[in-house]
Amino acid sequence: MNFVVRWFGRPLANLMTPMFYNSGWTADSVTYFRTLIAGFAFVILMAPSYWLAIFSALLFYLCFILDCVDGNLARLRQSVTFWGKFIDGLADFLFILGAPFAVGISLAITGEEDIWLMAGAAISIASLTSQMVRNRLSFMREWMVSQSGPINEQVIQRTASTRALQSFIAEIYVTGTFFAPLLLMMPDFGRKAYILLLLLVQLIPEILWTACTIREAGMVLDRPRRSIHAAVPNDTPLPDAE
Repeated sequence: MNFVVRWFGRPLANLMTPMFYNSGWTADSVTYFRTLIAGFAFVILMAPSYWLAIFSALLFYLCFILDCVDGNLARLRQSVTFWGKFIDGLADFLFILGAPFAVGISLAITGEEDIWLMAGAAISIASLTSQMVRNRLSFMREWMVSQSGPINEQVIQRTASTRALQSFIAEIYVTGTFFAPLLLMMPDFGRKAYILLLLLVQLIPEILWTACTIREAGMVLDRPRRSIHAAVPNDTPLPDAE
């Protein structure tokens, strides 16, 4: 567990959980609420307003806490589901993936150089690409296993170093993107400082993460399969023509 979750998210979520539990909230309803908040925070971040930027940052931290609250509720109500895990992941990345581009738009509206919009867009695109590659690997791995059996231990051991590097990158990513919104609270240079920090803690880690995922995919998915377009063997009788 990342230290910002252990020392910030969890303690505050534990204080807030009884209020949601006693009010009848479910884990999924908190996740839906969190998704709406994250979407709203993303939208208002495009406005060239210092106060709206601060409000957006505060909403981000509220969503961070609520992410722990919905987990607490799922365990308390014994309602841990795969759907909950699915929608929870979408809510997690809504702000983080879109915020850099939103900030770039706000800077462009105020007449700043296009480089800031391009940098924000590059960060968001890198994050979306990384998510796409990881999801593609998950889908292909599941399909491969269903078609040809489980992954053997030797392959798992071969990918251990790559997985360890991904875990290290994830620590930098989670920690960096957690503290980055604090820069939005700075007057004048806050948005630019936010973009500059994310170039280091989001863009570069996402590029490295994508490279690691592709390398892992090359090792895990390197298994022969029969194509549905393969030629019919000569000794296989063809169906009679009608």
